[in-house]
Amino acid sequence: MRSPPPRSPGPDDESRNPGNNLYVTGLSMRTTEVELEKHFSKEGKVAECRLVLDPRTKDSRGFAFVTMDNVDDARRCLKYLDRSILDGRVITVALVRRI
Repeated sequence: MRSPPPRSPGPDDESRNPGNNLYVTGLSMRTTEVELEKHFSKEGKVAECRLVLDPRTKDSRGFAFVTMDNVDDARRCLKYLDRSILDGRVITVALVRRI
């Protein structure tokens, strides 16, 4: 028996990025969530900041997800924080792309 094809996300699906979820790469292994949140709060209110850690070693994997309070704050982060310097490293900021 065949399983049904995967459901395509609808407009109300939680996996859809409303435009305020950001993907941050190029982070120093020393960068903490507190420092990351402070850096992004220069451009607006940070709703959530999640630094991705190696599950075994608990070391930073060099990237994070930042959710801004609203789309306008996220747009400012994209404009002013992409290619900015944090802990001596040039970071990149992009919208999260989810399928």
